[in-house]
Amino acid sequence: MDPPGAPRSARESLSRGDARAVLDVARHRRNGARWFLGLAIGPRQGEALGLRWPDLDLNNEVVTIQWQLQRLTWRHGCDDAHACGARPRAKNPRGLHRFEPCPVGCKRHRGKRGCPPPCPRDCEDHASTCPLRQDGGLVITRPKGWRRRPHPRVVALPPGVAQLLREHQQSQRAEMREAGTWWKANDLVFCRPDGQPIDPRLDWAEWKVVLQEAGVSDARVHAMRHSAATALLDLGVDISIIQEVLGHADIRTTRGYQDVGVELTRRAATAMEAGIFGPSEQPRPATGSLATVTDLVTARRRRRSS
Repeated sequence: MDPPGAPRSARESLSRGDARAVLDVARHRRNGARWFLGLAIGPRQGEALGLRWPDLDLNNEVVTIQWQLQRLTWRHGCDDAHACGARPRAKNPRGLHRFEPCPVGCKRHRGKRGCPPPCPRDCEDHASTCPLRQDGGLVITRPKGWRRRPHPRVVALPPGVAQLLREHQQSQRAEMREAGTWWKANDLVFCRPDGQPIDPRLDWAEWKVVLQEAGVSDARVHAMRHSAATALLDLGVDISIIQEVLGHADIRTTRGYQDVGVELTRRAATAMEAGIFGPSEQPRPATGSLATVTDLVTARRRRRSS
């Protein structure tokens, strides 16, 4: 008996038409090159937002993926974490600890996550509101699987995407001159107008606006990664090369995209039609001629029997 397992979720990807519609909209938006890069090489969201100009070689049109933007959990810097969460605040006079579950039909938490669970009696959470909070927020760290890779992940860029990144660099330099001393020099390729990193939540909201303006059905930001993998498979790129482009540590992860490329099966069906089911391209041998080894052996047996 096969053991029970979690159901396999379908990989979400954009069709070629939807991808082109998204690019048409993104071309005229600030940081629009971010979406071109996402559909071209399929970086993870943190890898795209953590990309730095020193890692981008526009002369050779290659990019080195060796950093990512990651949100780390805040830690309390005070001595008593439980008392810090119980401090009265303007919007929460009783503090942030909630020891009772939300009432039935709660209208306060309407998101997908629903109502949060009650706090334990010795709760030491809510470190994000601590006046002395530390070791959290948006930071630049190494990407996933960095320690297991023998060399940095270097990916070539399509020439059109490289040219768009050159134009994006010129626009960012103009913003830097306009910001003056307000500019935060982080060398980020995609950043806010003051040079600060883009919050992944804002990046997600921008993606939703782009989809809406393009008339494309709702999709996650990660759908660009799936779309890049599917497009490369449909174009006949070797799966080991796709593994390097996407940065998968295990090729079995990359093989999970193979069942979504219908163009591959259509190409195989065309080959089968031409090779087996279609008309023969070579004329059949004339009657009496010995064209194959099988015919030769059969004729020799007949002569012996006669």
